[in-house]
Amino acid sequence: MPAPRGSSILRLGPQETVKITVADAEGLTGTYLTDVDGKLELPLIGTVDALGNTPSDVARKIEDRLRGQFILDPRVQVIPEREIAATISIGGEVSRSGTLPAASSYTLLRALNNAGGFSRYAKRDEILVMRVVEGQEYIGVYSYKEISRGNAPDPAIFPGDIVMVGDSPARRQFEDILNYVGAISATLILVNRVDRSF
Repeated sequence: MPAPRGSSILRLGPQETVKITVADAEGLTGTYLTDVDGKLELPLIGTVDALGNTPSDVARKIEDRLRGQFILDPRVQVIPEREIAATISIGGEVSRSGTLPAASSYTLLRALNNAGGFSRYAKRDEILVMRVVEGQEYIGVYSYKEISRGNAPDPAIFPGDIVMVGDSPARRQFEDILNYVGAISATLILVNRVDRSF
């Protein structure tokens, strides 16, 4: 999968304070707060959806809305007031799902280790990495066995990536069968003991 470039790793969320500068339009320049849905309310152009978008994506949206109607050739800059934490998200069949610092999870194996490894029913040959690069969504499928044996490289993980470990229905079914067989065996042993006591 392609690697993200520059500010594309920074994504805006709800209740995010941003400074928006519009060249040669001081009336539009100011500090704004995204609402709980990650939307910005701006003069002249109204609501702009910022949720999950990079600052440069939001700047392009504002430029497109201003162009022609209000400003001939708008130049917009969007700067988050505080630095957006560089994180990745990991879920599915791992011991501890959630958000991890990207600095300590820069490869897939490191991310899995930081999430406590696999849970009981993990499908280790079905690990998905989801990434958005310049508005395009990509999904990579990786096998832990291939990577850990050195047959495949340990892929780089970037801030904003989502890692999902699949579930193994076959492993669940096999364990259910073992539990069922174990329960029947225990019952037969108990019945056998009862019979011998008479």
